Amino acid sequence: MLRVAMLGAGSIVRHRHLPAWKAQPDAEIVALVDVREEAAEQVAREHGIPRWTTDYREVLANDDIDAIDVCLPHHLHAPIGRFHHDRPSRDEPVRARGAL
Repeated sequence: MLRVAMLGAGSIVRHRHLPAWKAQPDAEIVALVDVREEAAEQVAREHGIPRWTTDYREVLANDDIDAIDVCLPHHLHAPIGRFHHDRPSRDEPVRARGAL
């Protein structure tokens, strides 16, 4: 089972990304992050996501996350990607073509 963390709790997450992940039989959304605490909690509760937080570093530091879906404004992608790329990992991460 692929364990996914969602970064963002806005409209694109609720209407596009969450339904797409939920349609994947081999994926499970295990964490959600948004800087707006109320939004993170609400979306997590509505969609049965067990963990939510306002600090993306908290989620990215966990070894139990297999994939990260970054649903944030474009200018925030690079800082988060750099943090994730630099973190220690037991396994070699799978990288999308052209990412990082």
